[in-house]
Amino acid sequence: MGPRRINFCLVASRWPILNLEEPSAFCVPHPERVLAVTIDVDGHPLQLVNTHVLDGSSYKWGKIDHFEGLLRLPDSNPPA
Repeated sequence: MGPRRINFCLVASRWPILNLEEPSAFCVPHPERVLAVTIDVDGHPLQLVNTHVLDGSSYKWGKIDHFEGLLRLPDSNPPA
């Protein structure tokens, strides 16, 4: 594998951003590729997650691990 690439995620919102999650809070192979914020939408909090998903042909199971890590988001309710 060559030199590590730098990728960025951006969230632009017309509503106020209340909170920014630490990337280390996510159990994904590359936490720097996840950006999660809480936005105040007309008085209702909305958690927005932006991610750059790994390339499955190069990272194989890393892509699956990334998706599974996103399912275990901080402060998320487990499926019933």
